Amino acid sequence: GDVKVKQLMKEKYLVTGAGGFIGSWVVKELVSRGFYTIAVIKPGSKAERLRDVSTKIKLVEANLIDPSATKKLLKRVKPDYILHLATFGVYSYEQKDEDKIILGNYKMLASLLDAAKSIRLKKFVNTGSVFEYGTTYGKVKEDQVDIANVLNKYSATKMATTALASAYVGEIPILTLRPFTNYGPMEDSSRFIFTVIKKSLQGEEIRVAPNINRDFVYVKDVARAYLLASRVGHSDGEVINIGSGVRHTLTEVAREIVKLTKSKSEIIEDEVFLRPKDSRCWADITRANKLLRWKPKYTRINGLKETISWLKKDLH
Repeated sequence: GDVKVKQLMKEKYLVTGAGGFIGSWVVKELVSRGFYTIAVIKPGSKAERLRDVSTKIKLVEANLIDPSATKKLLKRVKPDYILHLATFGVYSYEQKDEDKIILGNYKMLASLLDAAKSIRLKKFVNTGSVFEYGTTYGKVKEDQVDIANVLNKYSATKMATTALASAYVGEIPILTLRPFTNYGPMEDSSRFIFTVIKKSLQGEEIRVAPNINRDFVYVKDVARAYLLASRVGHSDGEVINIGSGVRHTLTEVAREIVKLTKSKSEIIEDEVFLRPKDSRCWADITRANKLLRWKPKYTRINGLKETISWLKKDLH
């Protein structure tokens, strides 16, 4: 009733990386549930993805790499929950800036964790990456990370930040979600599903790397996982996979998109798109189901339909 709603409104969520793809959907999930949401974006960011909820959130620009600025922010807003999704280097076009990838990601988390010790925090949800599994093939459990199996500097940094988060167990109630390949409306135009849908809608030739596995998980399901993770009682450094638990090749997903869009696009497997190292795993989501009571609500087909519908409107 009213008492419950008022309590929700009093509880404060601080979301870093709120202008990003997953971060923006996490903000929307929180707003839809009635939580007071502080959306943190990097200085100078336009936060276009948050436009439709801009009047319902507190938007804050902050340089989280700066320990002093981060500490001042947390003391000023006093969040009950921190959902840390800010990152740099997940997209291939960002991976040339090694300082931001290696130093920026680590320092940002370190600043937040150190500052979080000085407030009464109910939960800190950190964000890992499927890339932590390197080139491991098969369905992976959370403990199957091998520091000798590294895809690139970004995957190495995410391994390090997951370890850093675990080092704060006992000081902060903390856990790490490890999202697999997310997709959905408002994703970056460089991403695979966005690119294939756009080419399908325009009837263009589609070239994909052959025999590459992905575990595609719809972004709204991922956003729901962050809310569940913040409310769960477990908080002693668990790492939790967030994926569909199903393996599909890029070619299979491209065929589904072509069929859903009724496109005449030709799909061509092209080895020029193969990388020396690539992610080849899919998620074991047993722990997510057990600890968070989470599993995907969206089938891949339904997620693709929503994404296609959004992109049609966006292109028009």
